[in-house]
Amino acid sequence: MCHYFVSVRVIRHWDDVFQVSCIFYASTPIQTFQYSAALSVKMSILLYLPGLLVIVFLRQGMRATIDKLVILLVTQTLFAIPFLREDPLAYVRSSFDLGRIFLYKWTVNWRLFSEEVFLSKRLAIALLLGHLSVLVAFGLFRWCERDGGVYRVLLRGFRRPMQPASLGFVTADCECLALVL
Repeated sequence: MCHYFVSVRVIRHWDDVFQVSCIFYASTPIQTFQYSAALSVKMSILLYLPGLLVIVFLRQGMRATIDKLVILLVTQTLFAIPFLREDPLAYVRSSFDLGRIFLYKWTVNWRLFSEEVFLSKRLAIALLLGHLSVLVAFGLFRWCERDGGVYRVLLRGFRRPMQPASLGFVTADCECLALVL
């Protein structure tokens, strides 16, 4: 990853940045597999998925987006097979445990809250709802703005699934999103 950030400093054009950022939105099946492998190690990478899917949908179309999702699901299933054979119910329950409690002593970013507030269910739900609200707001009002809005982009994507849903604009938004992720 350090090599990626060093490389970005010498890049001068958005097209070049877009080419380098391809590693983040999985431009090949192997890179999609790598993303899935990273996901199986650390689920926090799942937070990047909505933005990455928007980029893939805009740049490569509905079919490519579905292909990448299928690769993700298949590889996650393959990684899960040994655990599913042993105790499938416990695996599914533990894998998607949204009620997990994090230790206050390890937090750095949330020290502004007392331990009681940090461990409360209300804060967890508020953070989850806040995250989802920001994703929806960006999806509706920002990510597809130059291409006519989210509804037109989705319509183009469904009508022509093999072609990019974008109108062809090389928007700074997509490249910036990939770089930030």
